[in-house]
Amino acid sequence: MYDNMHLHFALPAQDGEAEERMLSSLAFAGWTSTGEMQERVRVTYRGFRIDYWFNERRGRLWGSLHTFALEHKRGCFTSELVKSACVALAQDIGIPAALLHVCTLEISVNLSTPTSPQPFIVSLLEHKRKPFHLHLAPRNTKEPLLSTATYRDYRIKAYNKGEYDKSKGVAPLLCKPLLRFEVVFTRSRPILKLLNRSQVTLEDLFRPEILLAFGSFLIKTWKLVKRTIELPFEGMPLEEAFLLNTYNTPGIWRWMKATMTRSTFGRHRQRFDQLWQEAQKRLEPHPYDAIFLQSLHSLLPS
Repeated sequence: MYDNMHLHFALPAQDGEAEERMLSSLAFAGWTSTGEMQERVRVTYRGFRIDYWFNERRGRLWGSLHTFALEHKRGCFTSELVKSACVALAQDIGIPAALLHVCTLEISVNLSTPTSPQPFIVSLLEHKRKPFHLHLAPRNTKEPLLSTATYRDYRIKAYNKGEYDKSKGVAPLLCKPLLRFEVVFTRSRPILKLLNRSQVTLEDLFRPEILLAFGSFLIKTWKLVKRTIELPFEGMPLEEAFLLNTYNTPGIWRWMKATMTRSTFGRHRQRFDQLWQEAQKRLEPHPYDAIFLQSLHSLLPS
């Protein structure tokens, strides 16, 4: 459910032993004091990097909670595993989970697909009229594996996780096809707005209501993603078929809006909406829709 995250913390001034507990924790076991006053210490622990500033008694850590728990990102990161990972992370760094404030966060779901998800990746068009863009193919691969739609405060990513991991040498060559769909919150603002909270901590992340809220957001996001589809043109006049096919070329609507009068654009848009409503009655759901819901529900608390 959760992947990369960025957490900030400040040790309570009234707790004189807080710093000592942190520095004697498992995460800081590889650090030794030089005897001289240091401004900052940095350690790495199970995929997390941790910075701490002595003079300010504050720090940060960033890394993948999924990797911390399972040592990879291909498995099912269920709500039970999320809770145990959050508790273990707080214990291992010697800081209460309630003091670790969430600044950025990735929420995601892995879909085990019957065939390669590559055609699905390249078919993505837009999310709420924000276009998807294919990234350059990684080294050792022949085609792009990642498509992203970017907003100011978050990104939506879909990528061929199986092939990506094989290209990095971190997955067996015969691993099953795997599609990863995720939302990357690059600021805390959309997280706080989504959860209607003034702050979110590591302790909050494993609460059932928080997990369910993020799950609902993933479902809403998935349903709003548009992709290239085969449209039912049978029996339609050529002009209407061309108009309906603009579903697969959303950029044309931006051009039409910029070049047509408001009334002409509105008339075409109204007719398109009517054609699309009729077409939807004749379209079959994408097979990944059911796989997505099944995969996500297996991660959420019952």
